[in-house]
Amino acid sequence: MASTPEGPLDRRGFFSRGFAELFGKAAEAVGERVEDVAAAAGLRFPVVDAVRCLPFRDVACGVCARVCPVGEAALRLDERGRPVIGGACTACGQCIDACVTAPSSLQSS
Repeated sequence: MASTPEGPLDRRGFFSRGFAELFGKAAEAVGERVEDVAAAAGLRFPVVDAVRCLPFRDVACGVCARVCPVGEAALRLDERGRPVIGGACTACGQCIDACVTAPSSLQSS
């Protein structure tokens, strides 16, 4: 199994990082912003809005992390319960849809 400085790299992590790099290069090649290309492809990379996100106001939540199909490599909670988006995120958008704040504290980039 391959590894990185962060530890072992499973197939899903390898695919996700490779996909992200390839996606970035493709966007650069066509002269578009990665965010615009991602939106056109139906991908939704989450960005945490610290103003809306409940754990940033010392209210326990964690719904986003519980629904993430990839797990902690894509979305984990820090020691204060705040969401941290990781490199294995596949941009599926499930965390954005599951967010209990209105509007969602996880926005598409």
